[in-house]
Amino acid sequence: QQLQTVKVAICSALRCFASRGMGRVDIPLGPEADREPKQELPRCAWCGETSRTICSRCKARAYCSEECQRLDWKSGHQTACSAAAPAAPPPEEERFEFYQVPYVARWAINLQRWRLGAESKEFAFLLSRIPDERIRQRIASTRPWSAAKLALAQELAVRRMAEVLTQAVWTKVQWQHDDEADRDYLIEREEYVWTGKKYQNANVRFPNFNFSMMETGGILFLVSHPVAITGLYAGGPLSDAMPDPREAFAEELAAAREAETGQDSEEGRVRPAAAGPETPEKSQGSDEEDSRMLGDAELLEVCQPDEAQTRRERLRLALVGKFAYYRTLGQTSARQWSQVVVGQQKVAE
Repeated sequence: QQLQTVKVAICSALRCFASRGMGRVDIPLGPEADREPKQELPRCAWCGETSRTICSRCKARAYCSEECQRLDWKSGHQTACSAAAPAAPPPEEERFEFYQVPYVARWAINLQRWRLGAESKEFAFLLSRIPDERIRQRIASTRPWSAAKLALAQELAVRRMAEVLTQAVWTKVQWQHDDEADRDYLIEREEYVWTGKKYQNANVRFPNFNFSMMETGGILFLVSHPVAITGLYAGGPLSDAMPDPREAFAEELAAAREAETGQDSEEGRVRPAAAGPETPEKSQGSDEEDSRMLGDAELLEVCQPDEAQTRRERLRLALVGKFAYYRTLGQTSARQWSQVVVGQQKVAE
C-alpha cells in the first residue's frame, strides 16, 4: 500500500508539471535496476524521445532534433553547459624489457658548486643515510673539509650508479678501492642484485660492474660501462705548470728530427718518418718501467704546432690517454709509456 501511494504521488507530480506547460521530463539514461544491462539509445533531454545526437559541447545531454535542443538551451542549459573534460588516456601496461645499453653512467659532479657545510643539516642527513657505521666515521673524520666532501660525493655517486646499473637497493651497495691496481670495485654483489628470471643482470648484462672515478679541478668524474673494462683518468685545467714539450723533451726531439731526416744508405733517399712509436727490443716482456714517455713519431706530432698553448694541450692529451690506458688494465708497474699512443684528432668537444 505504501508503494502504491508513492507511485500515485509521482504520477500526480508529473501531471502537475505538464499542466504548467513545462513540457520536459528528465529520464535516466542508465538501464533499470530490474533488467539486465544492455545498450540503449539515449533519450532526448527535452521531450524524452530516443535520440542519436548529443550536445557537441558538454557531451552530456541528448536531443532528438534541433528544435528540442533550441528549446532546452533557452530553458536553462545555456548556463549549465560547459566543455566536457578530456577523456583519461588508457592505462599503460608496464612490462619489463631486457635490453643492452651502450653505457650506464657518464657523470661529472661539480664539487665547487655544491654548497655543503661541515655543520649543515644537509651533511648530517646525507651521512645518516649511509647504513655502514665504519664508512660514516671515515667520512666524518676526513680532513680537510674538501676531502670529506669528496669522500661523501664518491660514496653517494657509487651507490646511485649501482642502483641504476643493477637495479640494486642502494643502501646495501658496498665498494672498495684496490691500491695495487688503482681501481674501484663493487663487492658483496649477492646482497643486492636481483637474480630472478626477470632480473638476471649479474652475469649477463653487467658481468664485471665496471666503473671508474677520478677527481680533478674540483670536479668528480664517474664513468661506467656494462661490457667493456673502464678506466678513467682526467687532466685538470691547463696551466703554466704544464711545460712546453719542445723544452721539456728538447734532447729527445732533436734525436727524433735527426732520425726523421736521416739518409737511407741503401736506397739513397730520405727515410720516411715511422708510422708509429719505435718499439725498443727491451720493452717486449720487460718488467722495467719505460724510461721514455713519448715515442719519436708521437713526440714529433705533439711538438708540431707553432703555438705553445696548442703544444701543451697535445701533451696533456697524450699523458691523460696513457694514464687512462694503464688504469683500465689495472697495471701500476712495468708500464711501457711510449708504446701507448693516443690520436690527436678530436672526436667531440
